[in-house]
Amino acid sequence: MTSTTKLALRATALAAFAMVSASAFADFDANIEFDNKIENNARGASQAGRVEFNASKKAGSKYFIAGKASFLAKPDGSVGTDDLWVQMGGDTSDIKLGRFEAYNLFQTPGDVIVEYAGFSPYQANVLRGRQGGVTIVPNSGGSYGTAVFHAEGTVQLGGGLSFVLSGVSTKGTGQVNGLRPVLSYANGPLHIAAGLEAMQYHTGNMKRETGLGLTGDYNFGDFTLFANYAAVKSDIGVKQNTFALMAKFGQLTVASVFGKGSTTNADDKVTTFWAAYAIPFFDVKGATVTPAVSFSQGSGTNTAKDSSGASVRVNYAF
Repeated sequence: MTSTTKLALRATALAAFAMVSASAFADFDANIEFDNKIENNARGASQAGRVEFNASKKAGSKYFIAGKASFLAKPDGSVGTDDLWVQMGGDTSDIKLGRFEAYNLFQTPGDVIVEYAGFSPYQANVLRGRQGGVTIVPNSGGSYGTAVFHAEGTVQLGGGLSFVLSGVSTKGTGQVNGLRPVLSYANGPLHIAAGLEAMQYHTGNMKRETGLGLTGDYNFGDFTLFANYAAVKSDIGVKQNTFALMAKFGQLTVASVFGKGSTTNADDKVTTFWAAYAIPFFDVKGATVTPAVSFSQGSGTNTAKDSSGASVRVNYAF
């Protein structure tokens, strides 16, 4: 065991002790997620997962302040942080700062295993992920600095309409600045959202990249239908378009994604399907076993080998 791993484990142990000591002042929960996969291109089986410990608290009514920290323990002995943020605001508006996931503009229910042949199509998520300490990887390729600032403001406009604006900035060599405005509407069984990703890079040939994301879902009672569309264009001529259609029937999810345009060729195409079925583990509350399959095939100028796989995910919230 390396000294770095030992220090990380000690830090996690101290964090866990602090969480237990503060149990009278915060809310705690934990869960385990474990995937067992077999993939044709990886030529074999693999396992991956994590135990997640969450500490959160919200205080106030009309005006509030809230915070959350998520600590991860992984099978390889490493530890990490998922969410780590603070949020302040009131009934009609708030701001969030730290490490978190921004608004989802490309819903992918049942994505236990998703294989893409040749390339991953654009999904309006370059600026969405948990940014703190993460290198920005633009959809058009390359890597640009480490995000050290991430903020998101939300305004409730009334009638189910809301506006969300998030911003990301990196520091040092390869600076990136990005804005992500999103307008969403929710009313009963209907939810729709539209947003942009506007990124400015200060190194390399590419200086600007602009993406669009549209997502919606409707609950028909017996099933829920999801649809996504995403498109991106950079100032060096990279163009990509992605369309997805998904349906959830109780515990079963089936999905299809069609992407055109990779970072190297606008005529590259990829078609991907997946399905997952979440089975409750007898009468154990919070426990599910989810078998899933995925298949992907390239077309057009994408001559990559077909990609397929199967997985069984075990979830238990405790």
